[in-house]
Amino acid sequence: MPTCSLCVILAVFAMTDPQVVSIIDHVSPSGTGPDGPLFDETNLKALAAVPSAESKLLAIVEDKDTSADHRFVAAEALLEGSWNGWRSKREDRRAVADVLADALARDPTILLPEIAE
Repeated sequence: MPTCSLCVILAVFAMTDPQVVSIIDHVSPSGTGPDGPLFDETNLKALAAVPSAESKLLAIVEDKDTSADHRFVAAEALLEGSWNGWRSKREDRRAVADVLADALARDPTILLPEIAE
């Protein structure tokens, strides 16, 4: 189980990884439309090609100094991607759930686009 210091190091490393940041920067938190995934296949494949992508995405999710949009996009990447390690740890699941709950509290149409209609 990572210590708090390790989480901080991973968060800093994740945010300095140009591949992860570039991919997240090119994904809109609004998605492509109602009921559509946030990530297209190309972006998910690009993330999957990044070494330690899962831990880097999780570090972004857990980093309170990272923008809410980046945290949301990283949480969505974990959900939409093929990473499963984070699902086995309660604290990791809680971090992802907290980011999704925060996104819903800020903008209910982000997770429930039918509200906007």
